[in-house]
Amino acid sequence: WTKLRETEEFTLPQIITDITGQSTVPFGTAVISTRDTIIGTEICEELFTSQSPHTSMGLDGVEVFTNGSGSHFQLRKIHSRMDLIKGATEKVGGVYVYSNFIGCDGGRLYFDGCC
Repeated sequence: WTKLRETEEFTLPQIITDITGQSTVPFGTAVISTRDTIIGTEICEELFTSQSPHTSMGLDGVEVFTNGSGSHFQLRKIHSRMDLIKGATEKVGGVYVYSNFIGCDGGRLYFDGCC
């Protein structure tokens, strides 16, 4: 997704509409604004890139950053992850919530669940 600060309407499957009464949802790089805070999210490898979305989100007032990751295990990789997470909050402030997948992909990769 390369459209910064843009969303598109995504049509939900009929089974979801029947249960929720909602027919569409926004999809894209939006943030959630509540009375108390603003929440933004990155996915997996975006934390590891030089143009991480948390930088522009932080400049836009986001205070809570989330990242649902699927980062495979490597010896001492947690140190790299922690350095990136600390660097993200040092740059823009706020709180960074990181969660990593746990398990195996069927034989090739192991996900350590470190979060």
